[in-house]
Amino acid sequence: MKTVIARSVFFPLLILALACKREDVAPVQVPGSRPAANSRPASEPGQPDQSLTVMDTSEKAVLTVTTSGSSVTIEYTDTSGTHQMTGSSRDSGKRKYESASGAVAEVKPGDDGFKVRTPDGKLLWKVKFKEEKIKVSDNEENNNPFVLSLKHAPRVEVLDSSEHSLGELRVDGSTTSLRDASGGERFRVKSAKTSAASAIMLVEQIPLAQRAIIAGELYARGK
Repeated sequence: MKTVIARSVFFPLLILALACKREDVAPVQVPGSRPAANSRPASEPGQPDQSLTVMDTSEKAVLTVTTSGSSVTIEYTDTSGTHQMTGSSRDSGKRKYESASGAVAEVKPGDDGFKVRTPDGKLLWKVKFKEEKIKVSDNEENNNPFVLSLKHAPRVEVLDSSEHSLGELRVDGSTTSLRDASGGERFRVKSAKTSAASAIMLVEQIPLAQRAIIAGELYARGK
């Protein structure tokens, strides 16, 4: 009789102890299975790091730059519609830009700037950082460049190759705008960080797609 009573008490206590012990052990994640509903991954790759948007006076976006890690995604709108391209870094250090239709351009970094080239390596634009200026030229010698002057940053003055004003990037409180040489507002800018990158939009002598790449590269480099 005593043996029966002892067993009837022992086994429920054993089951209760095992149940409590199981609650203290973290569940093992089987490879390939889904994580628990309340768990979060250690990192979330692909999330945007920073973004820049340039809008016309009707607040329609004409250029959006998004950086995520070493990738730069660019979306711009011209008279034919909206276009998107993504620049992905290669082991060589170059960034290759591609759209849905294929290769668009490549960017080769340098010690004091970068070069925008065609997919087969032909120079389009050489961008050079010098003192309080960003120079953009269509030749290796950097002759007759367009200039983004940072002398009075955050205001950025934009000059053509003859050093005539094309306008400026102006910051008034919480509003950032791009204005032409006569002071008329051309664009408004929203950015996650202070940047001179959007000022290149005032250089209309450069095709819009190429301006977009230059803006993206300047923004990705913190200029």
